[in-house]
Amino acid sequence: MDRGWLELAVASLPVAGAIVVAFVPRWAEVREARRTRYAESVQTLVAWTEFPYRVARRVGDAPEILEGLAVLGHDLQENVVYHKAWVTAESRAMGRLYSEVTEALRAAVGPAIQSAWGSRPVTEPDDMNIGSLGMHRAAIGELLNRVAVASQTRFGWRRLLGGLNGRREVFAASVNLPMEI
Repeated sequence: MDRGWLELAVASLPVAGAIVVAFVPRWAEVREARRTRYAESVQTLVAWTEFPYRVARRVGDAPEILEGLAVLGHDLQENVVYHKAWVTAESRAMGRLYSEVTEALRAAVGPAIQSAWGSRPVTEPDDMNIGSLGMHRAAIGELLNRVAVASQTRFGWRRLLGGLNGRREVFAASVNLPMEI
């Protein structure tokens, strides 16, 4: 074996080590930021599905109460659109799933919000028991869980395998949300 290659390899070890030392912390930061954004995207969908319950459980129709709920509703809609755009930019497959789940939730949440605004304000503790507002809570939970499980394909070895780790069914299944009557 040519001694020149061996010397070059040995001389390159500190450079390779420096590259690894510089790269690994940055990679961890990027991974953690991505994980946080995915968690926030699911958190936003959860808050959005809970919004009709906040409206139904309002304690009055005073302008400041209505304004607070209106601001919250607008903020939630903005956050849903923001996270939908971010998820789509980060992963085409995740973006497609997030969009489908968002549309299914919109079909349930929209009528529930309208129904909640039509209800009287809560004045008694028993009035807090408002039921499902026509939303199928178990199905909504399953949809939200699908997004959470699918987002796991965006980290570590799962990301490197491109989702070939047995989670493809999360992306392949259709997104349907039954409505309660």
